[in-house]
Amino acid sequence: RELNLTGRDYGQVLADAVWAVFQEDYRLGFGADGDHLKALDDIKMALDYGYTMITLDCSEHIKNFSSEQNAELEETYRSLAEEERVKLEKQFIGKTFNLKTGLRLTFTPEALKRNAAIYQQAINFAIMVFNQFIKPLQGKVDFEVSIDETATPTDPLSHFFVAEQLIEAGVKINSMAPRFCGEFQKGINYIGDLKQFEAEYVEHTKIAEHFGYKLSIHSGSDKFAVFPVIGRESKGH
Repeated sequence: RELNLTGRDYGQVLADAVWAVFQEDYRLGFGADGDHLKALDDIKMALDYGYTMITLDCSEHIKNFSSEQNAELEETYRSLAEEERVKLEKQFIGKTFNLKTGLRLTFTPEALKRNAAIYQQAINFAIMVFNQFIKPLQGKVDFEVSIDETATPTDPLSHFFVAEQLIEAGVKINSMAPRFCGEFQKGINYIGDLKQFEAEYVEHTKIAEHFGYKLSIHSGSDKFAVFPVIGRESKGH
């Protein structure tokens, strides 16, 4: 987004950053993130230039439904391949997942249907991108999956639904960015229910720890109201 607004490209940004490192005589490691990339051509370009991290923006593959759009949700779920629906139903419906961090999560048929309708296309997109671009680099690039650019907050059950399938498919995630409850607008403090944020953040952290990646908090600057919770529950990560 920012490159389009400023008329720059990946090579120019990286060259400027490398020159600044040289100019300041900085001797330690540094990296470059291809941030919020959606298009395959952009991912390839960033990696060809040597970027060391890709933040995959899955927002164009995430569906948003209001509480009144049950028919649309049902239609989207039924549009998934029958083989995929059968697999998901066997994997999730009626199952209780006991995470090693102490969290217990259970999927009802309704919960599975809603999560699959909202997130399944995004999950498949992330798996494809990982296999095509990230996996061949054999761990040389950090991979973040962003599901935060949506109208719907990511509750802990949805977070687990996405992560479970990615990990099962062999996707190596370094970090994931859910959309937390409340509002994370740029340059101002957190807007929302602090008690709800804390309760859900604890569960999000347990899911991330279970799978072995970090939580990523987008637009997190100036969110002083939630910094204590984030610092405590993330254990400094």
